[in-house]
Amino acid sequence: MPATMMFSEDDIKRLCITFPPDTRTPLRAVRSNSGFANSNRSQLRVSKLIGLAPGSGDVALKIKLSEVAEKLDLQDGIIERLLPWGESGWLLAEDKTIITRTGYQALCKALFAQADEEPIVVTAFTKNNSISENTFRKLVEEINTSLSSNDAEVVQDYLLAFWGQHDELAYSKRYRRWLEEEVATILKAADRPKTIVSSTFQGDPPGDFLEYVANDLCETNYGGVDGHISRNLNGEIEFIPYTYLVTRREELLQHVREGKLPFLQYADLTRLDPRIADAGRFANDQLGEYAIPLVNSMASKAYFEHLVGVIESDLERRGWACVRPDAKLDAEDMDMFLSSVRRHVEGLHKSPKIRQILPRLDYLLLADWVEKFHETIDGEVHYLAQEHWNKGCDLKFPWPLVCEAVERIYLDLDTGVVRVILEQRKVEAEAVFTRHIQKFQEYSILKFSHAWKEKVLSLLQLYRIGVQNLGDAKLREELHSTLLDYTIKTLVPEFLQKRGSKGLIRGRSLERSVEKLQQALAGIKAGMGKLKDPFASTMEAIDAFGKAIKLEVWADEELGLRKAMQLREMVERKWMQLREMANNMKRDEDGPRLFLTLVLVMHGAHRPGIVYSTGKYIPRLLKQLTDVIDTETYAWMQRMKEAAKSGTMTSGEKAEIRARAALVCRVAVPD
Repeated sequence: MPATMMFSEDDIKRLCITFPPDTRTPLRAVRSNSGFANSNRSQLRVSKLIGLAPGSGDVALKIKLSEVAEKLDLQDGIIERLLPWGESGWLLAEDKTIITRTGYQALCKALFAQADEEPIVVTAFTKNNSISENTFRKLVEEINTSLSSNDAEVVQDYLLAFWGQHDELAYSKRYRRWLEEEVATILKAADRPKTIVSSTFQGDPPGDFLEYVANDLCETNYGGVDGHISRNLNGEIEFIPYTYLVTRREELLQHVREGKLPFLQYADLTRLDPRIADAGRFANDQLGEYAIPLVNSMASKAYFEHLVGVIESDLERRGWACVRPDAKLDAEDMDMFLSSVRRHVEGLHKSPKIRQILPRLDYLLLADWVEKFHETIDGEVHYLAQEHWNKGCDLKFPWPLVCEAVERIYLDLDTGVVRVILEQRKVEAEAVFTRHIQKFQEYSILKFSHAWKEKVLSLLQLYRIGVQNLGDAKLREELHSTLLDYTIKTLVPEFLQKRGSKGLIRGRSLERSVEKLQQALAGIKAGMGKLKDPFASTMEAIDAFGKAIKLEVWADEELGLRKAMQLREMVERKWMQLREMANNMKRDEDGPRLFLTLVLVMHGAHRPGIVYSTGKYIPRLLKQLTDVIDTETYAWMQRMKEAAKSGTMTSGEKAEIRARAALVCRVAVPD
C-alpha cells in the first residue's frame, strides 16, 4: 500500500509563507518557497563555494553573492548572514561581490609585495584591485592581527601602519626602517642645508610622508641626526644641520656687534635656532653692551651711532634729516627706536633748537630751516598774488598752486614732510595772500584816485570856474546845463570806460564804488527834469565817490572844490589843459572845431578857469572877449567865425588859427 502524503506541495509553500521559521531554528526557507534548508549545512556549502571548507578546490577570486544565493536556493540576506566573517569571508557592499579565500590570498600577496617596496596610497591600491577602502582597512586589520600572533622579528617587519590625517597612506615597518636608515645617512653627512628629494629614494615616497620621517629622525636624534626640517621657498624639504645653525647664529650676532645688521628680530633668531627658548634673554646675554634692547628686537649700537652721525651731518648740511632706518620693524619697536634717536640728537643740539613736526618722529628739522621754509611759502604766495592781480584772475586764495610750487622747490625732501609743513602754514599763508591783495587794491585805488583827480576833478573844477566867471548870466546858466550834461554823459563815463577796458578798476571795494557812482549818475540822468538842482546832486555823487576812494572831501562852499587844491596847482593845471587843447589842434582839419577850440583857448588864457562849450555858444563867448583882445584880433576872429559857419575856411586860415592858439599857450607852432 503506497504511502499517503498528509500535505501537498502547495500546502507546504503556504505554511512557509504564513509561518516563517524563527531565526533561532536551523531551518531557513528556500528562495523558491518549496521547503526549508538547514542553515548549518547551508553555511558549509557557502564555505565550499568561497574556498574556505576542506576540499573546496580551486575557486575564483570573486563570486557574485546573487550567484551563491541562486545555487543554494536561498535569499541574498540569508547568504550574507551565513558568510564566515570571523574567518575570512569578504563582501564588497558596492556590487554585492564576495571575495573568496583565493581572492583574499591574492590581495595579501599584492599588499605584502607593494608594502615591501614603497608606501601604499590607499586610494590607488583600492582602485587597482577593485575593492572599497573599508575592505582595505579590514584586510590590513586582519593581516596585522595574524602577524602579531607570531613573535618572529622577521614576521613583525611586515606589520602595516597607516599615516596621514585621514590614513591615506599605508606602509610596512620594514619599509619605514629602511627609509629611516637611508634618510639618516644623508642627514648625518650634511654640513650645510640639504634638500631631500623623494625621487632619490626607492618607492618615491610622498613629500609629506618623507618630511614626517625626517622630522621624526631629528626629534629623536636618530643615529646622531642633529638639526631641523623645514620647507624652503620652493616648497622643497630642507634639512639644516644644527652645527650650521650655530655658525649662522654666531655670524648674525657678530654682524649686529659690527653694525652690519641694524636690527636683530627675536622671531628671526628663534626661526634660525628653534632650540632657543627665550630669544630676548639669549640675545641680551650674547650682545650685551653692543646692542640696544627694544620690545621685539635689538638694535645694533654701532648702527645707532652711525645713524646719529648721518643725522648730525644732514642737519648741519641742509637743516633737516630723516631718522627712520631703512629696515622693517613693527610699529612699537620703530617708535621706541626713533624716540631714542631723537632724544640723543636733541641732547647734542642745545642751539639751534630742533623742531620736530611729524607725529611718527620720522624727520628732525632745525628751527631756522623751518623759518626759511616758511619764507619760501610766503614768497610763492606773494608771487601768485601778484600774478593773479596782474592777470585779473579770481582773487580766491590759490592754495593748491602754492603747494605745487613749494613741492617743486623741495624735491629732495619727502613729499609727506613738505605737505605737513605746508598744512601747518596754511592759515598764515592765506593771511599773507590777503595782505598782498589788500596792498594791490590800495595801490590800485591810489592810482585810480590820481587819474580821477587829474582827468575828472581838476578838469571839472576848471570848467566850473570858467562858467561861474562869465559876465552873461543867461549864458552862464545855459553853459552850466551843458557842463552838467557833458559831465554825466561824457566826462565821467568815458573816464570809467577807458580805465575799465585797461583793467585798472580792480578790487571789490573800488568796483563797488564805481558801480554806485554809475548808478547815481544814471538816476540823475533819468530824473533830470524832476530834480531841483541836478548839478548839485551830481557833485554830491562825485563827492561821495571821492570819499569812497579816499580822496579828500571837497570843502569850498561856492564851487564844491577840494580844500587841498591850491591856487598855484589850479593855474598850472589850467595851462596844462590849454596847451593840450592847442596841441590837439595840430592834427585837426575841421574848421568849425578849430575855431571853437581857439575861442575856448583865448577865453581860458584871459579869464579864470576854462569854459566847456559847444559850437552853439561860440558867438556869445566871442563877445565875452571884446574887453581883453584888440580890435584887429577881434575883427579877424569875426571873419574866421563866418568862414567856419559857411565852410569856406582855407588851409592857410586853419594854420593861422593853430598858430594863434599855440602863441597864446606858448607851445611850438607846427611847420
